[in-house]
Amino acid sequence: MRKSDKKRSSSLLGAPVRVPLKWLAATVALAVVATTGPATADGQGHEPGVEPTPERAPTSEVSWLSFPGGVFAVDSLGHTVRYRACDGDTGRVADPGMRVAAGVASGAVVVGGTAYRYRVPLVGRAEGTLEVIQRHRAPTTLTGVVVTSPQPPTDPIAGARLFPLSGQLARVVADASLNPAGATVRDLSGRYGDQQIAVNGSLRPKAASVIKLWILVELLRLVDCGQVVLIDSMNQRSTILARRMLDSAAAQRGEENYTSPDDVVSLLGAVWDGEILTPASRDLMIGFMREQTLNTKIPAALPPGVPVAHKTGDLPDASHDVGYYLIPGTETAVAFLTAGPMATGDETVRRMARTVYDFLVTPSEGAVEE
Repeated sequence: MRKSDKKRSSSLLGAPVRVPLKWLAATVALAVVATTGPATADGQGHEPGVEPTPERAPTSEVSWLSFPGGVFAVDSLGHTVRYRACDGDTGRVADPGMRVAAGVASGAVVVGGTAYRYRVPLVGRAEGTLEVIQRHRAPTTLTGVVVTSPQPPTDPIAGARLFPLSGQLARVVADASLNPAGATVRDLSGRYGDQQIAVNGSLRPKAASVIKLWILVELLRLVDCGQVVLIDSMNQRSTILARRMLDSAAAQRGEENYTSPDDVVSLLGAVWDGEILTPASRDLMIGFMREQTLNTKIPAALPPGVPVAHKTGDLPDASHDVGYYLIPGTETAVAFLTAGPMATGDETVRRMARTVYDFLVTPSEGAVEE
């Protein structure tokens, strides 16, 4: 959430939020009926019957220009853009004429008779502009905050105190010989200058149920728009919904859902900062996550009573847990993803979760990376 909202929201997030089951049912229903395309559209398919190995994120450098009711996403390496807002969705659009200079992407595309002229900095927390030009209407100029992965720290000096956590997590990841693992952590409290660190942050295992976070954000965004879908609206290349949940036939055809620790934390951070959802929808989403009943990973690794909001993901060859540590004054977004056997993956997630917690509650003030 924005810094100005933290005092107001801290009391709300300090106690469990009861959420109506009909919202959860609607979210699950979307997961089941969502119409999707094959993963091979982004080169993520594999031969039927052949299990894919975890991969790195496709090359991209995505920035989101966030404004009330939507986002305008720019992939400065792939030269594509996407407008997704209350008044429509362009889909991913190629802009071969995109200009990238001095850390800013600019250009214009025309879709369905509407022109989109943009100037989007490629550095997070900067302000960008988008002009929407339609026939017989006055142009609309939208301004908003740019979201990138990772977001730059607001205070690099304070942020440097989070760097030793990278080394500690790297040791946990290195010890997990059976489970390729990745972790991304972002300070949300300002204690560490909103710094983000990652170990194998671009690891791209099967998403399992973590993909439901994107479905939930899209559902709530449509509610905010007064509409009631799908999922790649932020133009992220690591995250893809390529099949319905529990569609074993599609899985056999090689259609699979993927994500990465970096993508998860980008989404969680943008939700927290109020860049995608309204405050009411943001609090509802975090309330859903606080009500998680599968607590064998992050919560099991922490002392009883530590407030967390999280979402698990489980497959025979994947084990994940992602979400928020809601420790007052040290709120943090985390994503722990693993591939390989689920049982040992569970333990790897718990070790990563405890490593982060121990660092946050007993930091070495003033420490820097070795």
